[in-house]
Amino acid sequence: MTRSEQTTLQLLEALNSENPKKLSSSVRALAKIGSQTAVNGLLSALNHSDDRVSGWAAWALGQIATESVVAYLIDILNQKSPQERKWAASALGQIHTFAATQGLLFALNDEDSDVRVWAASALGKIRDEAAVARLLIVLNEDGDASVRSRAASALGKIRAEAACSGLLLALHDPDSLVRSRAALALGKIGAKTAVEPLLSALSDLNSHVRWSATKALELIGSEKAVSGLLRVLKNDPEPFVRSRAASALGHIGSVVAKAELRIALNDPDSFVRERVIEVLKQIDTRDSLAFRLTQVVDFASKQEKEKITPSSTIVLDPRLDKLPTIFITNRIEASQRILGQTTEPFIQHIISICDPSEPSPPGYTQVSHRLRLEFDDITTPVNDPEDVLAAPADILQVIDFTQAIRTCGGDVLIHCFAGVSRSTAIALIVYAVLLGVGKEESALAYVLKARPQAVPNPWIVELADEALGRNGKLLQVVQTHEDSLLNNH
Repeated sequence: MTRSEQTTLQLLEALNSENPKKLSSSVRALAKIGSQTAVNGLLSALNHSDDRVSGWAAWALGQIATESVVAYLIDILNQKSPQERKWAASALGQIHTFAATQGLLFALNDEDSDVRVWAASALGKIRDEAAVARLLIVLNEDGDASVRSRAASALGKIRAEAACSGLLLALHDPDSLVRSRAALALGKIGAKTAVEPLLSALSDLNSHVRWSATKALELIGSEKAVSGLLRVLKNDPEPFVRSRAASALGHIGSVVAKAELRIALNDPDSFVRERVIEVLKQIDTRDSLAFRLTQVVDFASKQEKEKITPSSTIVLDPRLDKLPTIFITNRIEASQRILGQTTEPFIQHIISICDPSEPSPPGYTQVSHRLRLEFDDITTPVNDPEDVLAAPADILQVIDFTQAIRTCGGDVLIHCFAGVSRSTAIALIVYAVLLGVGKEESALAYVLKARPQAVPNPWIVELADEALGRNGKLLQVVQTHEDSLLNNH
């Protein structure tokens, strides 16, 4: 037995580790090795009794993504246990090939509803329009509402207008979750023909369907929706739906809505009142964006003249005598800062971290140097099948983006949904690149100064530690910080 085979077998044994870090590190190593021994061991692990292990095994097989792996996974879909078939579908969802799509389309006929759920979700991740026709059949004919709802979500991610007719029918599905996800899918597609049916859905008996219809109208952004959204803002019994209506009106930017929004400042729910205040500020500042847009154009022109070409090679610039100011915010704060609702300096760079199906915040495109990252705030691939784990490629994008920040200078905005986990982990990467090797503690100190409530996502930090060659130092400073938080509570 060769030394490499011995190493592979040791890594396969480590799949049974109770230590989450050791488990993920072993799986990533196996994915890099990609040998037949590693593949065979990972295929066997798909039927492990612990979902953490089978989930990581599926992730690793998706990373290896060779033609032989696809064939093995499709074979599993034909003959193995429901547990293995589920995770095989998950792995195929990471492999954007014709064969992977065909295998998942076959899995939509599986007798086990969980397998069909995971297959539909995987097709949504691949976003191949070849899946639309089959997903529409599932949406309208599958006897399990959970499968129909996943098909609706997948169609929203694929964003093909050919799906609109079937999604409009699904607005009348007997299951509220199917109706809700169909509404959101129509919003993501941006179908103008869906405005009237979505306005009707604002009267749905289920509050989550009404919320989704409101969100969909916000995504479409049609002025035709304003009157219906104002009715929701005024009359809907649920505060979270009224709050969403206020946000939608702010996104559409209707000046007509301002009078009704001011009345909503007296809403009995404090959360709704706060959202209305934010929306009124958004509308008031839209007319003053011309000057900011001029600055953006000037900055873009400067970039073009200087021909900025980011590189993934990390070389500290000895002339860097002042770090850029980095603002770490949640999604709402990000829009406020971009749209000039605060007195902070002009933002020249933005890293927008969103769930894969979530649009960037209002004002995102006003910043000329921008990076959008799409992954969920998770640390293992065993959650909902629609969740997306951060990947090494995401980290390399951040490193390249930071090199351009170093070249240009200027203030930086990094946001995620809450401004606590994903955004602070990405900010830690930016500081680690700018400060250089050996300054990991200082990098975290800068993050905590900018965002005291920071709890960086450990999976993102683990990927960054490897990409930057920090030999566990970034992970260690974050772990020490987490330990201190636990000890203080």
